Amino acid sequence: MRSFAGFLILMGAGSMVLHLVHFDFILMSWVDSWGEPTGWVIRGVVLALGLALAACSGCAKSQGAPPAPPAPPA
Repeated sequence: MRSFAGFLILMGAGSMVLHLVHFDFILMSWVDSWGEPTGWVIRGVVLALGLALAACSGCAKSQGAPPAPPAPPA
């Protein structure tokens, strides 16, 4: 899950930076087909989704697995 979150963060933030210098990732080149403001919104959503997934996967790892219930007496 963390690798997918990292990929989304890279695509969102990288696409924002590259768009400012008139380049873009091939996977993100379609976002400006609905206009530049919509493209910026999509880039922001991709970045926010990646950050949310990274935060959630970090919380799940820090909590650890719940303790196992005690075995019933035999």
